[in-house]
Amino acid sequence: MVRALSRFFWVALFSVSCATHDASRIQDVASAAPDQASMRQDPPGEIVQRLPEVESVGDCAPRHEHASESRASCIEGRPCRGFGVRDESGRVLCTCYGETGGCAEGQRCDVRKLTCVPEDEPQSAGADIPL
Repeated sequence: MVRALSRFFWVALFSVSCATHDASRIQDVASAAPDQASMRQDPPGEIVQRLPEVESVGDCAPRHEHASESRASCIEGRPCRGFGVRDESGRVLCTCYGETGGCAEGQRCDVRKLTCVPEDEPQSAGADIPL
């Protein structure tokens, strides 16, 4: 009995699935295949070496309204709108994720966007999520 019901179930399922695939209702999305040569190719990105960070020393770091999502430090006695790193020669530099010298006046080093943004730019979406 169970075997007969099982066969009936599979026959019914097969019949329904075959009936729902009507090839005459399928339409092409595009009239022509895409031209591979004209498709946009992004150039490879520049590889940036990650340098070891150094601690901020002193209290000359710039203060920002959005300090929780910004990086600011005091590097070699000078304010740095970013953070300090040590280069291959041992020199300590101020940077903001590859922006040598840190961010310009009126900008801050954003830890979410990993770049310099206007100082008064509001907190980015999801910035309340801990790093």
